[in-house]
Amino acid sequence: MRLTLRTLLAYLDNILDEKDAAELRQKIESSDFAKGLVQRVQSASARTRLGAPSVTGKGMGMDPNTVAEYLDNALPPDRVPDLERICLESDVHLAEVASCHQILAIVLGETAHVDPGLRERIYRIGAPDTDRTDTDRTEADDGQQAVVASGQMVPDGTSGTEGPALDDVHPSPLAPVPPPTTVASIRRRIPGIRPEKMQVPDYLRAGQRSNWKPLVITLCLAFLLSAVALRAMGPFDRSHPLLRFAGGGPAPVAELDSSARSAIVDETPALDPEEDPSKDSRPDQRTDGPALADQTAEQPDDEGIDTDVTHDPPAVEEDQPAVGVQDPDPTDPMDDDVREAPDFPVTTPIPADAADGSTADDQPAEQSDLAETIPTTPQEVAGEPVEVGFVKMKDQHFPLRIDHGTQKWYRLPARSKLSSGDHLRILPTFQPEIVLAPGVQATFAGASSVHLTAPTSEGDATLTMDYGRAFFSTAGVPGARLRLTLGDRTCVVTFLDAASEIAVETRNFLPLGANPEVDSTQRVIRVFAVIGRIEWQDDPQASPVPVADGQVRVLVDTRAETISAGELPSWILGNDLREIDRSASAILANFLVADRPISLSLRERTQDRRTEIRALAAVSLSQLDSHEALVAELDDQRQRAHWSSSFEALRHAIARSPESAAAVREEFERLFPKVADQAYRLLFGFSQQQLVEGADETLVGLLDHPSLCVRVLAFENLRRITGMTLLYRPESSEELRRSRVRGWRDRLDNRTILFDMPPTATSEEW
Repeated sequence: MRLTLRTLLAYLDNILDEKDAAELRQKIESSDFAKGLVQRVQSASARTRLGAPSVTGKGMGMDPNTVAEYLDNALPPDRVPDLERICLESDVHLAEVASCHQILAIVLGETAHVDPGLRERIYRIGAPDTDRTDTDRTEADDGQQAVVASGQMVPDGTSGTEGPALDDVHPSPLAPVPPPTTVASIRRRIPGIRPEKMQVPDYLRAGQRSNWKPLVITLCLAFLLSAVALRAMGPFDRSHPLLRFAGGGPAPVAELDSSARSAIVDETPALDPEEDPSKDSRPDQRTDGPALADQTAEQPDDEGIDTDVTHDPPAVEEDQPAVGVQDPDPTDPMDDDVREAPDFPVTTPIPADAADGSTADDQPAEQSDLAETIPTTPQEVAGEPVEVGFVKMKDQHFPLRIDHGTQKWYRLPARSKLSSGDHLRILPTFQPEIVLAPGVQATFAGASSVHLTAPTSEGDATLTMDYGRAFFSTAGVPGARLRLTLGDRTCVVTFLDAASEIAVETRNFLPLGANPEVDSTQRVIRVFAVIGRIEWQDDPQASPVPVADGQVRVLVDTRAETISAGELPSWILGNDLREIDRSASAILANFLVADRPISLSLRERTQDRRTEIRALAAVSLSQLDSHEALVAELDDQRQRAHWSSSFEALRHAIARSPESAAAVREEFERLFPKVADQAYRLLFGFSQQQLVEGADETLVGLLDHPSLCVRVLAFENLRRITGMTLLYRPESSEELRRSRVRGWRDRLDNRTILFDMPPTATSEEW
């Protein structure tokens, strides 16, 4: 019998036969990994505060149906390794699967016992048999009553060893079914026992109580909705349509004094149409908004008629002008529709989809596009930062911004304004979205570093990316332009279509075997036309190059070419993250609050009981130039499932800049002073030529090094070179490692520890 997770759980729950159990016992005793897994299962199942996966989750490790199929041995064989890998990487999933397996083993292997008192309580449920008399009883009824009254009923529901079977007691399907016998009817048939009044249990009484709270809540909601609907029809005065329908009549335009009324009655034949108030062409003046104030401020009174309005709002409107709008001058002969726009910056209202609940009514009519709501100041005034965009809410994804005063990173909440000079960082697994002016939106995909700059004199949005990945779209504005500074290269992209979208990746490529503090890196830029057509300029003075849907523009140092994209990278398709990483990202986001430095919260999470949370917090700290936790993970057996991602994150860190590489080296020297040089050198990797010259023998020899950190880094190099593991595990015992190293020495003797295809600057792996 093979030793798998499922057979191991079956062994722990004692559902195997003796032969299979003995065979598995020997395999477990001979495998350190299996013994460690047994301890993990027992420890994880006993932890009461470990938590559990969501019952409505999706994905391989979160879907309850998938786990049920696995426990029932109905999961397709090709999906079993993926689920077992998730369980081995996460204590939460391992404990859940083990506990469910244990419960099923107990339920299916042992008979459920029912308490006799509970059984009798169930018998008492129901209405008493008061309508029947002794003459109505059938012979079958009497037989059943005799059995019950004689005390021969046993707890399992049968009538004793010599009594009739259940099939014999029940009548034929064609015969009339007698009413059920109740305890009350039995009491009536036994002499000396009076029938008792049926008592309703308390748990049934609770269901019969009147529940008036929902009714009251419903009535209150109905009243509020009715009030809102009536108010939407007009103000609650005589002009309200409902009151006019009831006979109240229309509201007068203005109240006139008695002398004015008499003048109108006496002189109606002699009035000119221009002086007749009944033929006034002005619109109705209501008393419910600023429109009344504007009209009364600009229109003089007619001769001989007092047009004082009851509420007199013009003075209030003059004292409190609308934000960003000049007060109308009553003496200005120009009409409101042709007034000149103010020549000072106008405060722009928040867009209609703001998270704070603002509506489209807060925006001017001409600003219908979301991207046009951002000020488009072409340049900074007197060196002061200018507003260039804002942060949009996208689930729990958010960017970080550094405080230039304290040099600490803080979370940016939704709707935060962005200014020129802001430095943003995006943590791994996060995908925040920002809006730039004019008409450009950016969605970042994972670890990125961005600097915001002021728009150009032509009004084009600008952005500087040190490294990272991002999607850029037009927000429905065809012809929008974006100036991107990627490393030491400035490029310009023009979105030809309203729905155009591009994916941009920029990074530094460190050649294998190169020292990041001494040797230079290569700047790699890839621009994918995901949707629609764009024009790309490698620099502002270069001729535009069209890039159509399905093509990619590749720039490596000074070389540039446009080729077919082929199969899009996994980060563009959105499947580069595992489900466990998405879950860890959602959990970690709850601990990162806006009013506290992010580094403090992340350091606290490096001590989390969940390995995936600790790993994500360590990688996030490395993104903020703090590499201590990430380097320490290489010597922690609990993080063995995340060693590969830690190695990759450290490779990214040393390739970003010589300063970042020096910071990583200093952490190795502080944490592992005896092996710091060897461990740091293993991060560089080895070129094909170096492997031929003897680096392969060095790597195989380090698989038996006393330091776990060195063994982990050496094994990660060999795994990436050959694509194989040969069942070697750096955390295994010395005896078990020795047997696995023999397989690597055989490959060394055959000179097969070489790259099939060495990675290049344009390779997907970096």
